[in-house]
Order: sequence, then C-alpha cells, then structure tokens
Amino acid sequence: MDTKLKNRHKLACILIFFTILIPAAMVVGRYQLYQREAAANVEKEKRSHESSENFMMPFVQNGYIMYTNENGTEKERTKLRDMLDQDAYWEWLTNYKMLYPYIDYEMENEKGEVIARSSVSTGEQAMEDDMTKYAFSFTIQYDKNGKPMAQILSGSNKSKQLLALRRALNDVSTQPDEAFLYEDDEADTQTDGKTNTILKNPENCTFRYGITEKNLKAYLKDSTEMDFSEQDEVPDSADRMIYALLAAVALLACVYPSVKSFQTGEERIFQAPVEVAVPAFIVLLTCAPSLVRARVTDGLQSEGMETLLWAAVFAVDYWIVTNLRHIWTCGIRGYIKEYSLCCRKRKTIKNISGKICGTVKSAGRKTLYMLEKIDFRDRGQRYMLKVVLINSILLVPCFIVGQGDMLWFLLCDAVLLFVVLNIWYRRMRRRYMQLLNAAEAIADGNLDAEIGTDLRMFQPIGDALGTIQSGFKKAVDEEVKSQRMKTELITNVSHDLKTPLTAIITYVDLLKNEKDEEKQKEYIEILERKSLRLKVLIEDLFEVSKANSQAVKLNLLDLDMVNLFKQVKLELDEQIRKSGVEFRCDFPEERLIVHLDSQKTYRIFENLLVNITKYAMPHTRTYISIREEDGEAVVHMKNVSREELHVKPEELTERFVRGDESRKTEGSGLGLAIVSSFTELQKGHLNIETEADLFKITLRFPLVSH
Repeated sequence: MDTKLKNRHKLACILIFFTILIPAAMVVGRYQLYQREAAANVEKEKRSHESSENFMMPFVQNGYIMYTNENGTEKERTKLRDMLDQDAYWEWLTNYKMLYPYIDYEMENEKGEVIARSSVSTGEQAMEDDMTKYAFSFTIQYDKNGKPMAQILSGSNKSKQLLALRRALNDVSTQPDEAFLYEDDEADTQTDGKTNTILKNPENCTFRYGITEKNLKAYLKDSTEMDFSEQDEVPDSADRMIYALLAAVALLACVYPSVKSFQTGEERIFQAPVEVAVPAFIVLLTCAPSLVRARVTDGLQSEGMETLLWAAVFAVDYWIVTNLRHIWTCGIRGYIKEYSLCCRKRKTIKNISGKICGTVKSAGRKTLYMLEKIDFRDRGQRYMLKVVLINSILLVPCFIVGQGDMLWFLLCDAVLLFVVLNIWYRRMRRRYMQLLNAAEAIADGNLDAEIGTDLRMFQPIGDALGTIQSGFKKAVDEEVKSQRMKTELITNVSHDLKTPLTAIITYVDLLKNEKDEEKQKEYIEILERKSLRLKVLIEDLFEVSKANSQAVKLNLLDLDMVNLFKQVKLELDEQIRKSGVEFRCDFPEERLIVHLDSQKTYRIFENLLVNITKYAMPHTRTYISIREEDGEAVVHMKNVSREELHVKPEELTERFVRGDESRKTEGSGLGLAIVSSFTELQKGHLNIETEADLFKITLRFPLVSH
C-alpha cells in the first residue's frame, strides 16, 4: 500500500513538472510569431510617420533657416540667431540639428544656380541627378510672392506624403506670425496692434531634398519626436496568452492537492506566510505581461535558457496558488491565524510595542518637565501660551458640534502645540543671542567677531551684519592707509619742495661772493632752472588740488582724439628722440570724436608721454594704440621701465608718488595724479597695470554718438 502511495506521489511530482514546463515551452514557441507581428507593427508606424505632417515639418523649417542664412539681410540673420537662442523656438533649432547630418539638399535661385548644398550623408559634392534613387526625395519651389509648390519625387506613399508636406507648408507659410513673430523696436509700422514680422517666406528659390534608405532608418531611430519601440508593438494576444497559461497553472495547482493519493500541497515549501504569498501574487500578475514583451523584443538568445526562465515564472505561479489554496480549506480567519507572521510573532510584536510605548512615556515625562519649567516672566513663553489658548478656544466649538467625547484630543493638541512652539522658541532664542553677542562684539571694536551661519530666520540680519562688519573693516583699513599716505605725502612734499629751494638759497649765497662773471652767469642759469622747477611743482600741485576739489572749469567740445594725440607727440618729438625710446604707434584711419576739454586732454597726453621719456628704458620700444572698443575711444600704452616697479598700480596715481624710489630723475611726482584727476573729471576711466618692469596704462573716453 505504501509503495502505491509513493508511486502516486512521484506521479504528482511528474505532473507538476510538466505543468510548469509545457506552458514555458508554449510561450517560447510563440516568440517568433510575436516578433514578426511587433516588427510589422513598428514598420507600419514608421511608414505612417513618414506620411505625417510632423515628419515633414523639420524639412520646411530647414528651408526657412537655410534661406535666411543665404539670402537674408544681416538684420534678418541676426534676428534669426536671436530667435533660435530663445526657449520658445528651441524646437526649430533641435529639428534642424537632428535632420542636417542625414539629408542631401540643394538650394537653387531663380536662374537654376546652386547657391547652397549639403552632402554630409554621402560625402559627394552634389546630389544625385536622378532624385528617384533616394528612398525619399521632394522639391519645394517658391515663386516671387513666396508661394510654395511641392512635389514628391520618391517615397513610400507619395500621395499621402504630398498632402502632409502641403499641410506643413501651409502651417508655416500662411501663419508666419506663429513661427517668426517677435517685437522689433525699429519696426516702421504696426497693423491692428500686431508687430510686423521680420522673417519672411523664401522667394524665387527651389529646395531639393533627398535622403537614402540607410539614413532614413538612422534618422527615424535617432529622432526624439517619436520612439518606435517594438516592445510597445508586441500584440495584446501575448498578454492574453500569459494570463491564460497562469490561470491554467493556478487551476491545476488547486486540483493536484485535492487528490489525496498524490500527497502534495502540505509540504513545508507550501507553508509560506501570508505576508509573502499575497505580495508575490500581486507582483506576478503585474510583471508577467511586461516580462513577455521584454523577452520577445530582446529576441531568442537561447531556447533552453528562455524555457528555464518561463518555467521559473510558472513555478512561482504554482507555488503562490498552492499557498493561497489554504484559504478554501481553513477559511480566511483561520488562514490568517495559521499562516500570518504577525499572529505567530505576537510576543515579539508585543515587545516592540512596549518599547514604542516606553519611548512615548519618556517623551511625555520630558514634556511634563518642560511644562514645569515654564517661566511666566518670559514674554516669549507668555506669548506661546496665548497662542495655545486661542487655538484651543477655536477648536472647542468644532468638537462640541461634532463629537463631544473627543475633547481629550483638544488637550493633547494644546500640549503638543506648546511643546513644539517651546522647542522652536528656544532654538530661535539661541540664534538670536548668538547674533546679539556678535553685534555687541562688533560695537566694542572686535571686527573679527564670528557671526555664525546657522541663523535660519535671522540669516538675512546676519548677512547684513556681516556686510556692516566688512564695511567697518574696510573703512578702518582705508583710514589707516589714508593716514600713512598723508604722512608719506608730507614727507615727499617737503623733500620735493626743499630740494630746489635749498639749491636756490645755496646758489644765491655763492652768487653774493662770486667775482667771476662766467661763474655768476652759470649760477644765474642754475637759479633760473631751479626756480622754474619749483614753479612747475607748485603749479602741478595747485592743478591736482583744484581737480580733487572739483573746482576746475571744463570747456567741453567735440574733438578728434587721434589728431590731438598726434599733435602732442609732434611737439614732444625732440624730447622723445633724446630719450632713446622708440615709439611704435597704431592709429585708426577714421576719426574718433570725443566730447572733452582740449586743454585738459592735451595735458593728459603730455604727462603720459613725458612720463615715458623720463622713466622708460632707453633703446626699448613703447607701443601706443588708439582704437574704438564698445562705443569708447581707448588708448593703450605699454613700455619697459628703467627700474623695476615696486609700487602698487593704484598708488602710482597718488600725489608725489614716483616710480623711481631713489627719486634721481627730475619730476614732481604729480604727473599721473594729474592724469587721473583730469580723466575722472571728464567721465573717463584710467587703468594702470604693472608686472616687474613692464608698465601698461589704458585710457577710456566715451565716443560722441551721431
């Protein structure tokens, strides 16, 4: 008897095996059929797309862009570039860039001359004479009024493609305001409140397009406008087949355990918890159709491996249903009680619940402790209590109208609200005190006090305080710098004024006691030279002082900067030759008209050129250029200094600051200070750069606009 039962159990195992294997083989056997149907559907969609308006539109847009680039005015080309940079017209530019590598095209004028072509795809110099050799080719001819006429030369469905092309042309050519409409400040007229269109339809030209079969497939594959996915085109019969086979396996999974002699269905493997079997069943029903579509699309890699994959799927199906069949034998309540982990692990769940309750109790004790520490003298906490009380008063009518026995919730809500507000208040108070301490430190003179970054709602105040801190530090540094420069100014003034004055006093004493007439003449010449230098020094200092006090009167007029500079250079020609410095000048042919004071500008150029002759290295070159840049007349000067420059560029424009620290050369130290003052008075800009012994200076003045 036992032998018969064992044999019956083996028979059950064999039946289960074939119940799983046969559906798997049936699915794999249908792969090729579904693949052919999916490929046919994809090809049908592609052909349908080739005869659609969306497919034709990029060609039409390509013609507009190409025509504007080749025949349009500079204004129209500029407007086209500006338009294609805007988000509203990104589709035009995207379609143009996507289509360009795959097509051959030519653009002809009214005389039949080719004025633009592209052969990116074939690498040839011209398109095929026989346009029908292309998988898809057509022409668009525009007459003198911009009216298009289309002709399909080759294609999968010429009549439908011609209709689609005409619709695309109609959408663009009859409604240009939707494609090329934008505001133009220079437009002459407006009609009915609409701004004139700047770009117009092509005129007196013909476009010829051709695309090979290979490039057409590549373009359709790379096109982001339409995704021809074979997975989406797998027939719905595949889904129905999968569900039918899953149902058949599920039915047998219920039948086999009901045959007692099979002795199956009660094994340990079929005792899975409810929390595992039910989610697995939902996942299987959801994912099976997607799986068959994915496998059909990927193709038959290995018949054996594909069969094993689907055998595993149906095995899972059999296992899930065999587990869930206990619902019919035990009832839903008995099944949950018997096979639910939550019911089996009640003690564990109870322990976890106890821990959660303990945590809640701990939080409650902390809350009570916080309530006990309420300081009613604190205005902030009194304000929070008022908020909680008002909230409770507003909620009471809601509970009275609703359920009166839920008033206990009101108390919990009030306590929780107060706790949250109290935590928030403490954090805000801590950040406020951090900000207040930083402000007090800055007020006490500590300009390096740390303000902090995690200030949340006080962060804008912290940022503003940081800006004030930086401003104070900068002001202090500037004041220190100003005091230092005042000291240096006094020292330099006393030195530069004392030097010629001492020489004058000395030679006057020598002149009193000198009997030789030749020596007397020599002393007089020296006295004249020193007195003139002292006079120039005092005049320069006077000029700088007037400029800094804005007391200079400007006689502004339109003058040519290039001619004025040439005049200054010509008058200093002898001094330039004696300096041994070679001047390389680059002047524009056109006039650069600026609105400046001629005398002050003359003095600027004179000081700069004299500065070069005094401090530039002999037998080196000085490069001078004058040009127009961004609506400004710009003067660039570059030379190599006789000595290495250790002075900061911004300090060279200060009074009595000189590049030669030994102060051996004759000069007042006011030349660049005068240049800087006169430049700023005339709304110009002066920039000085130094690098070792290289000296660069740039002057900018606004041009007069006509």
